[in-house]
Amino acid sequence: MRQNKGFVHIIVILLVLAVSGTIVFFVTRNERLAKAASPTPLGNLIVSPTSGSNSGSFTLTAEGVVGANGAQIDNVRYYLLNPKLGTGNNWGKADWCANPSYTQPAAPSYTDLNNNCGTFTFDISESSNPGSNYQIVWDKNTHSSGSTSYSRALTAINIPPGTYTVGLRVQDVNGNINGGASQVKVTISDGTPAPTSTPLPDLGLRFSTTYFGLKMAPGGVGVKAFNLTSTGATKFWLYTPTNSLGITFSPSEGSIAPGQTIPVYVKVGENQQFGIYTGKVYASSSLVNAQTDTGASDSITVEPLTSDSDTDGFVNSAELKMGTDPNYGCKTPSGINAWPPDVNNNGVVNSADSQAVFNAFSTKKYIARFDMDGNGAITAQDAQKVQSYIGKTCQSTVVDSDNDGFANDLEAYIGTDQNKACSLPGGLNAWPVDLNKDGGVGMTTDMVQLIQHSGVNSNSPSYDRRYDLNADGIINDADQMILKYYAGRTCTPGT
Repeated sequence: MRQNKGFVHIIVILLVLAVSGTIVFFVTRNERLAKAASPTPLGNLIVSPTSGSNSGSFTLTAEGVVGANGAQIDNVRYYLLNPKLGTGNNWGKADWCANPSYTQPAAPSYTDLNNNCGTFTFDISESSNPGSNYQIVWDKNTHSSGSTSYSRALTAINIPPGTYTVGLRVQDVNGNINGGASQVKVTISDGTPAPTSTPLPDLGLRFSTTYFGLKMAPGGVGVKAFNLTSTGATKFWLYTPTNSLGITFSPSEGSIAPGQTIPVYVKVGENQQFGIYTGKVYASSSLVNAQTDTGASDSITVEPLTSDSDTDGFVNSAELKMGTDPNYGCKTPSGINAWPPDVNNNGVVNSADSQAVFNAFSTKKYIARFDMDGNGAITAQDAQKVQSYIGKTCQSTVVDSDNDGFANDLEAYIGTDQNKACSLPGGLNAWPVDLNKDGGVGMTTDMVQLIQHSGVNSNSPSYDRRYDLNADGIINDADQMILKYYAGRTCTPGT
C-alpha cells in the first residue's frame, strides 16, 4: 500500500509538469502570434545611460524588432526628435522626411516644430528574422558612412547640452514603416571639464548679496548696494565696482568691528557719462592685504541728465542744480533735499513752501533750491510750479522706524537708536544730529562739536563714526550741511 501511494504521487507530479509545460507553450506561442499579427513593425528602444556627457558614450539597443505580420526586417533607424542644434553637425536630414510616400506619425511628440522631421538618422540596414536585437554605440567619434554597423556618419560631440527624444524607426522588407515604434528621453551635458576653482581667501567679510544691479542718476548721496558684515576683519577696503573711476563705493574703506554690519552705497559722480557699467567687487581687509575677488558682481546703469530717475516729476539735471537728490523721490537716508517742491522737507507741499519761493521771486533773491526749472533765475513760473503741488505728499522708500529723518541702516552705522527719535541727556544717542543730546540742534553747540571731529576718514585713529552723518567714511563739509539743515529744530526727549 505504501509503495502504491508513492507511485501515485509520482504520477500526479508528472501530470502537473506536463500541464504546466503545455500552458507555457501556448502562452509563448500566443505572444509570438500576437506580434506576428501586428499590422505595423514593432520594436522597443533602450538607451544606456539615459544621461551623460556628449564626450561620453551611449548604447542604443532596439529589442524584439519584428516586421508587420511577422515579416523580416529591412532596416532599423535611430533618430533625434525636436533638437535645437547649431551648425557644424554632420548628420544631415533624415532621408525619409523628404520621401513623399512617408507619412509622419500623427502624435505631436513625433513632430519637429522646425522642419517636421528628425534632424539626423543612422541606420542598421540588414535583413533579419523577426525578434532580432540591434545595437550601436553613439559617442564622440565619427563612424564612417557605409560601415557594417552605420550607414551614415555619426557623432555626439557637437550636440548642445539639453534633454532630447531619441526615436526608433522600423521598416520591414515589404516596405511597412513605423516611424514611432519607440521613444526614450536622453539628457546630454557639456563634456568640457569644469574649470578647477581656487577657494577665495577669507577676508573676514560677508556681503549680503553676490550680485546687485542699480539704475541711478549721477550725483547725490548714492544708492544702497549691500550690507557688509565683519566675520573677523577689523578694517576693510572696497575698490571701484566698475572700470570707471567716477563710480565708487561709499564708504570705500574704514574700520569695522567683528559682528558689525554697515550699509554700503554706490555713488556716481555728476560728470559721469550715462551708460551701463559692469564689473566685479574686489576688496581687501585687515586679514588679507591683497586686492581680492569677492565673487560678487554688479551692473550699474547711469541714466541721462534728461531722465527723471526718482520719478518725482523733476529731471535729473534740474535736481542737481537745486541741490535735491535725483535718486530719492521723497527723502534721502539722511532725511534732506529730495523732493523739489517740498521746500521745508516735511513730506507734504503746503502754502509755506510756495510762499518761500514767491518771496524769493519778489525780492529778486536767487536761491538755487527754489529754481524749479533750473534756468538760473527765480521766476513766477517757479512759484506756480510749487503751487501746483500743494496738498500732495510723497512716500519715502527709506526705512526710518523712529521718523527722525535718518534711515535705520544709517543709524546702525552711526550708532544711534533706530527706534528712538530724541536723545535723553546723559542717555543713549537717538537723534544723529543732536550730538550733545540736549533735545535740539544748535550751531554753537552741535556744529562746533562736529567741526572739531571733521577732516578725517575712517582709517584715521581720530575718526568717530558718530559724527559721520551720511555714513560715507569721511567727516567733512557734507556732514556739516546735514547738521545745518536741522539747525534750530528740537525733539521731544524720550520719544
